[in-house]
Amino acid sequence: MRFRLKRWLVVLGCGVGVAGCDEEPVGASGSDIATSGFGESSGSEGDDSADSVGEDDDDGADDGPATLPDAGTKPWCGDGVLDEGEACDGEDFGGRSCDDEGADGGSLRCTDDCQIDTCDCTWEDGGGDCPPDTPPVCGNGIQEYGESCDGTDIPSWDFDPCEAELGNGFYGGVGCTADCTLDTSTCGWCGDGVWQEWEEECDGDEIGEFTCEEAIHVPALGSPTCDKSCELIFDSCEPSCGNGELDPGESCDGEALGEQTCADVGAVGGTMGCTEDCTFDPGECDYCGNGVLDPGEVCDGDAFVESQCSAVSAFASGLLACADTCTYDLSTCEVPGGTLVISEVLPVAVPDPLFPQGEWLELHNPGDGTVSLDDCTLSGLVPFETQPFEPGAVIEAGDYVTFGHGTPEDLGFTPDYSLAEASSFLNVGDLIRIECGGTLVDEVEYDDAKPWPPLTAGRSIEVSAAGLDSFNNDAAESWCGASNEYAPGFSGTPGGASDCPVAD
Repeated sequence: MRFRLKRWLVVLGCGVGVAGCDEEPVGASGSDIATSGFGESSGSEGDDSADSVGEDDDDGADDGPATLPDAGTKPWCGDGVLDEGEACDGEDFGGRSCDDEGADGGSLRCTDDCQIDTCDCTWEDGGGDCPPDTPPVCGNGIQEYGESCDGTDIPSWDFDPCEAELGNGFYGGVGCTADCTLDTSTCGWCGDGVWQEWEEECDGDEIGEFTCEEAIHVPALGSPTCDKSCELIFDSCEPSCGNGELDPGESCDGEALGEQTCADVGAVGGTMGCTEDCTFDPGECDYCGNGVLDPGEVCDGDAFVESQCSAVSAFASGLLACADTCTYDLSTCEVPGGTLVISEVLPVAVPDPLFPQGEWLELHNPGDGTVSLDDCTLSGLVPFETQPFEPGAVIEAGDYVTFGHGTPEDLGFTPDYSLAEASSFLNVGDLIRIECGGTLVDEVEYDDAKPWPPLTAGRSIEVSAAGLDSFNNDAAESWCGASNEYAPGFSGTPGGASDCPVAD
């Protein structure tokens, strides 16, 4: 009767309301049915003290399967045994203590799901996510255990709080209700028609302050639109500048100038222009004649930068006049006879002080008497270039006299007088100064850029007939590039009047 009683106890466990007793568990059959908690599945071989399940008790009834199903290998939380996958089970913590959890003492507890609870541990800084001894106070402005928030004390996340609370697709910030729960009413999503500035470029008809002009960086027509992904689309934007019509935001467009004229900017004539970005361009306006010294003018009517001829040349006297082009008119200046004029120069092709090349200079005497150069010097931009002229050099009235250094092959002719090797006229621009008796006679500073004529090897630059005095030869407009070929590979008029074109 011992086995019969045991079987009866097992069967007795399946009564009314006991799950799993009226039918076989889903997916369980044979050895898949777990029997943990029902005792041993079978006695040891040869152990007479343990009845074998299925032993014939001679009562004629069916005693069930010969063996109980295998219990399997899944851990059973609550059996007091620390199995794989469990942090603890009952009093079995696998040797861990509060110290191992970073606490300073106390006792570990094991939760119903076999996880370690450190709330009975002691912490130097009061740490641990455990219920406080007193319940939280909602409304004190401090988020405490059991509260989601309190006033402005809202936990911050590294991720979007709205997405964390409401799911993917939501974004924005959360608030806190009066009962210390999170307020997600401010959360939004793409398509709600509300522009979430930090998350969306736009939403529906809400596009913020974006304009087509900001998109293409020029005055533009059209308006941005918003796609279903809450991103701006600028397909309808097109530049308005350049269509020849005055559109909003443009000062002008091509020849469409509105009523703007050069007179509106203080000019006396000319044509107002329009830039590529549709703003006014007064570059073609003419200011000369308005009686005001505008940029680039040395005089305008009675307004002068300098009024005395001596300001232009130390040899001149009298008052300057103003030409119609707002440049000095030197016709009113008095020039003493015998003054020398720098009339032509052939600079070296490549400046190299260690290997001087052929170069020459021409001086003209527009006066009525002979001029001796015995007390005169030639100088340039650097002090070591200051050199006296060849002794005995003279220039007769009305003559053109040449000075140079280099062989006839280097120069294309033989100059009247030689120059010291230290003299140098550079093809990148230079200064030529003539002084006699310590007094400046003439000075010209030329350049290799406009408005000066191009400086090329073997081609001199010379002063036109209209600029042949010590005043006008200071201006780049008085010079031209020589066109007369006086020797193969050389152009100029050494020793004679220039061949510069006569101005209309």
